[in-house]
Amino acid sequence: MSSVTFIEGRAGSGKTTKMLKCATALIEQGERVLILVPDQFTFATERMLADTLGHGLLESAVYSFTSLADRVLELSGDHVEYLSTQGKRMVIRKVIDENKSKLSAFGAISDTNGFAKKCDEMFSRFKRCLITPAMLTEAAKHDNAPTVLKRKLADLAILYDATEEYLKNRYMDSEDMLNSLIEHLPDSFVRGTHIFMDGFLSLTEQKYKIIEKLIAIAATVTVTVCLDDVCSDRELFEPRRRSKSRVVHMAQEAGAPISVVHCHRTGAEGFAPELSHMERELFAFPFSAYDDSEVNITVFAAQNMRNECEALCNEIIGAVHEGERYRDMSVLVCNPEAYSGTLQNTMKRYGIPFFMDVTRPLTEHPLAQLIIASLRCITQGYARSDMLGIMRSGFIKVSKEQAESFENHLLKYNISGSQFHEDFAQEDAPKGTNELRAAIIKPLTDFQAALARANTVGRKIEVLYAYLEGLEAMERMNDMTDELRANDRLQQADETAQAWSTTMDLFTQLYAIMHDVRVSNKRFLDILEEGFSCYRIGVIPTTVDQLLVGNTERTCAEHMNRLFVVGASADSLPARARDDDMLDDRELAFLQSLGMSTWESSTERASINTFGVYNALCKAKKSIYFSYDLGDSNTPESALIDRLIELFPGLHKKNDTLSDLVPHHMQMARLLLMRGLRQYADTGKLCDNTARLLSWFSSNQTSEIDMEHIRHLLFFSPSEDSLDPDVVEALYPPNTVASASRLESFNRCPFSYLLQYGLRLKERDILKERPVDSGSFYHEVMDRFFSLLAEKDMNFAEMTREQCDELINPILEEISSKHNNGIFASSAKYGLMKLDMFDVARDTAWAAVKQIACGSFRPYKTEIKFGEDGDYPPFELKLDDGTRFLFSGAIDRLDTYEDRGRIYIRVIDYKSGGKTFTFDDLYSGIHLQLPLYALAMLGTDSAMQAAGVYYMPLITPQLDESAFKKSTPAEKTLLGQFAFNGITLNDEGIIAANDSSENGKSIVTGIGPRTSDNRLLNSEEMDLFLRFAEKKATDTLRKILHGYVKAEPVKGESSRGDSCTYCQYKGICMFDVQFRGCKFKSSAKISKEEFLDIARGTDDK
Repeated sequence: MSSVTFIEGRAGSGKTTKMLKCATALIEQGERVLILVPDQFTFATERMLADTLGHGLLESAVYSFTSLADRVLELSGDHVEYLSTQGKRMVIRKVIDENKSKLSAFGAISDTNGFAKKCDEMFSRFKRCLITPAMLTEAAKHDNAPTVLKRKLADLAILYDATEEYLKNRYMDSEDMLNSLIEHLPDSFVRGTHIFMDGFLSLTEQKYKIIEKLIAIAATVTVTVCLDDVCSDRELFEPRRRSKSRVVHMAQEAGAPISVVHCHRTGAEGFAPELSHMERELFAFPFSAYDDSEVNITVFAAQNMRNECEALCNEIIGAVHEGERYRDMSVLVCNPEAYSGTLQNTMKRYGIPFFMDVTRPLTEHPLAQLIIASLRCITQGYARSDMLGIMRSGFIKVSKEQAESFENHLLKYNISGSQFHEDFAQEDAPKGTNELRAAIIKPLTDFQAALARANTVGRKIEVLYAYLEGLEAMERMNDMTDELRANDRLQQADETAQAWSTTMDLFTQLYAIMHDVRVSNKRFLDILEEGFSCYRIGVIPTTVDQLLVGNTERTCAEHMNRLFVVGASADSLPARARDDDMLDDRELAFLQSLGMSTWESSTERASINTFGVYNALCKAKKSIYFSYDLGDSNTPESALIDRLIELFPGLHKKNDTLSDLVPHHMQMARLLLMRGLRQYADTGKLCDNTARLLSWFSSNQTSEIDMEHIRHLLFFSPSEDSLDPDVVEALYPPNTVASASRLESFNRCPFSYLLQYGLRLKERDILKERPVDSGSFYHEVMDRFFSLLAEKDMNFAEMTREQCDELINPILEEISSKHNNGIFASSAKYGLMKLDMFDVARDTAWAAVKQIACGSFRPYKTEIKFGEDGDYPPFELKLDDGTRFLFSGAIDRLDTYEDRGRIYIRVIDYKSGGKTFTFDDLYSGIHLQLPLYALAMLGTDSAMQAAGVYYMPLITPQLDESAFKKSTPAEKTLLGQFAFNGITLNDEGIIAANDSSENGKSIVTGIGPRTSDNRLLNSEEMDLFLRFAEKKATDTLRKILHGYVKAEPVKGESSRGDSCTYCQYKGICMFDVQFRGCKFKSSAKISKEEFLDIARGTDDK
């Protein structure tokens, strides 16, 4: 029987030091000593023990519970093969599949990825709490058990029992090893040894049983406990107090003498006074404020995560300049998932050697992605994304240019599925495309055929391995590793080397556990995906003097001089405990009421998390630095920050302003200089720090910074105002053909015009239905429809809706089958879009027929092209210097009406969804199409006169509730939605020729008795209107030829919002109103009278 000693004290009171001294004294007396610590602390504890001893470790050892079990079982000869966590989850997946039909609560989700992982976690908890399947079964039968809990427990009992039955006499997991340790301890080398336990924040029922055995067989048992019974923060230590009570009870039951050694902070430990005060008062209630205003505690609030990481690295470099070693500092990351990427990149830029205990899931490695994509192709029909995934994995020999061409071709023609099994027939297929297709598809189809013959998991693993061999995957992995090492990317090289061995380990485990299980290819894919998700790859520390980056659970350093806490938000410091396990808190409480020991509830877990924060923060000896991101408004700062401000009245928050940051690294100096100069450029105020930095950089030739470049960045403009004449001439050669859409594009934004028509940049050609594609479809349909009406000499007034539909339906079917590379047949989505577009075309055709029937205008021609190869010659625009531009275009429809020797024309342009014509937009030059088209036609025949220019909407009309309350017939209301929008000649004869009906508002032009005259122009005004458009066009051309290319989009365009809204180049231009010189060009709001004054030249506006 041993004696039990507790070494008690608060964090930093010297408990571990005291324990090591006791252990050292026993070792020097020739006694056997065994130290038990958590897994992550074994290496650090061995090093501290060796330092204390002053020589190597002989008759002593440092173990975790797991490594002790492994050693004891190895020496006992009763060592069943160990099953890794990944292997165990494969067993559980096998058990789930075999028992799925028996599950009532979890049956519907049992096939989902992650369910086996959840079950594994639950079974491990059951074992740690010594809960057996039989106990779960009994609890499920209890009369007072809630119905849902009964079903859960019954399901878990079935799966738990089946898993244990499979493992029995075959494998042993980590929990089984501990249970076996309990049995073998009395006869092991541990008997008679002096046991020391240190660093355990919580203990499971299983470990209490081990401690009970140790008390019975060890010479002495010494346990360190972070505990204080006489303090104002007793609540903080309550979990540790309960743990001590359990061990005390065990010792009393065994009749073992109990003694307590108290440790207190004396000041000799080297902690700064303010940090000792923080340790005592941070969680105390009531608390006592610190008297001194000078404290080595910093609270830093950053505008965003990047600034936070920059400031942190700057502080670390500053500490190094003061003489600190990297190994004597630690960074505690409160939210590793969010911060790890940014933090790693920033530390690399600052040249900080660090070790971050972060691993990547194996699923992110190209080898796993190759395997998953290949199996998805086979099971899910060769989706384009999976084929591209195989190509990008790096296991197919292909150049970057070939890969890009291949992908572009697939996207252009929406190639997917069975299309991959045959040569691409498109004439514009890039060279080598079919060879690359074959290089991917041939091994895949062979793989698919072999998989079809393999019925079991074992056979499918063999086939999969053969597929990888055929692709020379291992050789390619070796090449990748060598290439990464050659490029000094050592971490990625180590991860790549791990990926192959880890994947082979997965195959081995699957083969051993499920080799005879019959599965479909789909199920095999699911099993592999779940298997890959179990594995993570990472690297170990490579140097001694490096910064440790950890979290509250894995901050392995016993003490450090400086601690940096990053991401101190309310959700992360301490971490929020969630009640979202398979068994929630109420269900755990029910199990406890039946006498079972369970794991901690979410409330208890929150208490453990809080203690973890306390334990981590109190390891800092000299200083502590907290930072958080102000930019995330959803997660405010931690409540601990507010408590710190209350504890230390002299503590003031710092932020990433110029006055609060002192550069310790060139990276930060450059950043602060640019921020300061930016502020100076914006406000005219130059702060002292910026002035000093500017002076130093300007005079220091070795500063590695280009001041001229900085000045350029300060006054950065995304685009130049104009191009050199020789560049303009190269982009726009003489006799360049102009069009209305081009001129409108320039007036919307000159820089966008340069990219589209000067540099001729194009978006990636992806098979999708763009607005321009839909417009082409409607235009072709309407052209063919009116040509057919003319051919059949149809009487518009006598036509019925049925006749109209009969005429247009064949046209729709014929055009749709060839439209946009057959897009309507490519998917169900586009099939539905086709039906909607058919409805729009039919409704528009019928509306056009009814509009024509209402008046005397008749279609003259559709799709009238004027230009070099058109129906009419191009319209010529001349500049003052004699430069000629040939204006070309296509009029959707031209209607004519003859009266007294004059031919009146109305120009009609179809617009999907409709478009509003305003004088504002004409004045801005963004709606020039209609008047310029009218001018082009007037120039072909002197007898012609403009009667109107209009946009006609292409829509599906709708009736709202108010329409049924009016006396207007429903059909007229519907047809009225197709009314033209534009300008009409203010002539009674023309108005009547447009619509001779006398029933109020016209369904043709929308003009009625109460209509504003803004849409009406008399003959003289119509001529002014047309000539203004011509002048605007020539002014626009003059600007183009003068090389004006400024990014200057129109703001508040009346019908479509800002010019940037639908611009395909906004990812290129970098237009931002925060940049100097960047501003929107406002679209002027002008009335008809103002416009006419301008057109007459009587207003300077």
